[in-house]
Parts: sequence; structure tokens; C-alpha cells
Amino acid sequence: MTLSQLIALSIQNALVMERLEQKVRERTAALEVQKQELERANASKDRLFAIIGHDLRSPAASLQSTAQLVQYYQQKGATANLGELGSRIVKTATSINHLLDNLLNWALTQSGDLQLQPEPIDGAALVAEVVEIYADTAAAKDIRVSLEAPECVLFRADRNAALTILRNLLGNALKFTRPGGHVRISLRRGAEAAEIEVADDGVGIAPERMAGLYELRENKSTRGTAREKGTGLGLVLVREMVHLSGGAVSVASTPGAGTTVSLTLPLHA
Repeated sequence: MTLSQLIALSIQNALVMERLEQKVRERTAALEVQKQELERANASKDRLFAIIGHDLRSPAASLQSTAQLVQYYQQKGATANLGELGSRIVKTATSINHLLDNLLNWALTQSGDLQLQPEPIDGAALVAEVVEIYADTAAAKDIRVSLEAPECVLFRADRNAALTILRNLLGNALKFTRPGGHVRISLRRGAEAAEIEVADDGVGIAPERMAGLYELRENKSTRGTAREKGTGLGLVLVREMVHLSGGAVSVASTPGAGTTVSLTLPLHA
């Protein structure tokens, strides 16, 4: 073998080794991505189990104890106390139902089994429906909820997904607004999308918590102004639902002054 052939073979071997090393680097990087995704999935699974094991057990236990009190008062003939207990039962059952809806929807988004069926939706009518759902909650804290919709806005989205989005946003706003406060919902027709804002004048979000708003992790949820409990799942689910609907969501907050959640959804042509 001549010198030129040896040089050519050496260069060829070097090129082969370089390609092999590049493939190894790419494979290592891909494995690292898969590892991180698996770790995130496991963390989400652990958090969901924690929610089911703790946050669902608590209201269920409260419902059971209230039912036992109802039974006790009935046996004693103390019917005057049943009205207050009835309100407690409704409040607890609503909390459980809301939590179960969120858990189911989150599980469906993660499994890829959530089938959205977009349809034209009257934004103002849907917002009014959600406001009615939370009318008792708002009244109990003396919070004014207003809707600003200067024009008819039709957007295209799955109705259940849109309800989930708005229900979580209004529920969060009421949770972190002080008694006597104000929650403003605005609805506008933008150039390319329907624009929705849910703004409150509540306690706001600390800067160090902003980065983790969309993460499902332990010790994320904070209690509301009336010591309301939460799971930390609501805003995570909102982002998933908005993105699946072809929109975008952002959050701006000032500690002590309130929070504004802005989102877009595709307009109905």
C-alpha cells in the first residue's frame, strides 16, 4: 500500500470515527431528553396521586362529617341547624366536582385521549354562564364580578374546554381576591383572535413563584384570602387547554395589587 493510500485510508477512518462520535452525541442527547421527559411525567404522576390522596380526601371527609351532623340533628329534631349544613354540603360537593373535573381533564390531556370538538361560541354568553356558577362564591366574599364586552365576539373552541378554562380562571381570581374586591372579565375581538382577560385586584403573585406557575409540583398551591385550598393544577390545565385550542395564554401580576391572565382563542370566521 502506497503512502497516498495510507493517508487516504487514515482520513477515511477519521471521518468514520467523527460520524460515529456525532451519532453517539446525538443519541446521548436524545436519551437525556427522554430521561427529563420521564422525570417530568413521574413528577406529574406523583403530584396527581398526592392530589387524589390528600386534596380529594379532605373535602370528602368534610362531606361525610357534615352528613353525619345532618343525621344527628334530624334525630334530635334540631331542624333549625339544617339550613347552614345544607350550604356546607353544596360548597363541599361543588369543590369535589371541580377537582374531579380538573383531574379527569388533566389525565386526558396527558394520555392524548382528549378529543376536542370545536364549535362557534358566543363569548359573552359563556362568560355569563361561568359567572353564574360562581355567583354564591363571589357573594360570600362580597366580590363584584363585571364583564366588559363592547361587541359580540364569537370564537371557535370545544365548549367543555372553554368552560374548563374560564371556570379555573374565575375560580382562581375569586380565591385570591380580598373580600370587597373586584374581578373584571373583558372580551374583545382582536385582529386575528378573540382576546379574553380575567383581572383581579387581589393579593397578586410573588415574583419567585411566577416561573413555576405552569409546573405541576409539590407545595405549589397557596391558600386564598379566605383560606381556600387549591391543588396547583388549575393554571397548568388552563395552559394545556388553551394550547390544544390553538390559542395562547400569559400572566402578569403585581404583589398586593392583583393578577391579570390574558388568553387568545381562534375567532369564528
